[in-house]
Order: sequence, then C-alpha cells, then structure tokens
Amino acid sequence: SDAVNVSEIANVHFFEFPSDFYTGTDSHPFAELVYVSSGVLDIRSEGYLGALKKGEAVIHAPDEKHSLSCIKGSAPTVIIIGFACTGLPLSVTGKRLTLSAEEIALLAEIIKEGRNVFAPPYDVPTYDMQKKKTAPFGAEQILKNRIELLALSIIRRAAEKPNKEFSRGRGFSVAETVRYV
Repeated sequence: SDAVNVSEIANVHFFEFPSDFYTGTDSHPFAELVYVSSGVLDIRSEGYLGALKKGEAVIHAPDEKHSLSCIKGSAPTVIIIGFACTGLPLSVTGKRLTLSAEEIALLAEIIKEGRNVFAPPYDVPTYDMQKKKTAPFGAEQILKNRIELLALSIIRRAAEKPNKEFSRGRGFSVAETVRYV
C-alpha cells in the first residue's frame, strides 16, 4: 500500500503578498504547505509560531487554526498547497522545515502542473480554486504524484538522524555523493 496518499488537491498558489497583507484565523479539513520563496512571512498556528524565511516551509495539519502576515517591509513570494492526505505524520506538521534543492525543484514542478489543473486566478489566497474544464491528459494524477513525492521526501528527511547538511537545507553535489560512495 502507499505510504502517503493524496486523495484531494484543494489549491496550488504561487504569488507575492503585498507588504501589508495578513489573514484572520483560518482552518480547513485538509493539510496546507506554506513555502516562502523570497522575503519573510510570519506564521501563527497551533503547531508553529514564528517567521519563515526564504527556503523554509511549514505544513499545517488538517483543521489546524492558523494565520499569516507579512513582516513590515517584506513582500514575500509564497507557495501554498492545500491537499487531503493520509500517511502524513505529525512529526512533519507544525515545524519549520528547510527544503532541499531537490524539494524546491519539485515545488516548481508542482506549480507548473497546478496551472494545468486549476483555472486562474492563481494569486488569490483562497482554497476554493476551480479546476479547468479541460486539462492535459493525466494532469491531475501528475500533480497528485508530485505532491506525494514531496511529502515522502520531507517525511524521510525528518526521520533521519539530525544532520547539519540537511538542517541547513543544502543538497549534496554529484562529486560529494561519489566521494561518499
């Protein structure tokens, strides 16, 4: 059976918040990944309280109350993905996560495929995005699979023993990998 199974995708957003943006407290029946591509974002939730900087993410558990706001002078670029998922352990929710280069590349693929599945607008932070009436063959399955791959990667890294290289979010070069092997 699948270790992680995404059963529904609620939204895939990628946008720049205005520097004075903030939300009220929100909750919904699906998990939500919030990733900061640039700038700084303040997160307040039951699981995490603090700032997220470039390269960092947090995953809100389903039904977790949360809000976000921009830190004065910062207009962060943010990716938000809402999804229903089984197999997502509590060990990865409500914690600041530094994503690896491979995970960030996978996020880019998720955004690209999300635009094949969902109709615009992509820059309005709401979770009731509408699916396109016609999408390329298999687009929703590809999107689902990429979100599952991202979740699996994050879960695997969280389960590993603490490692400075991972905590800084630094990937390994091919040369470093060959030397290690």
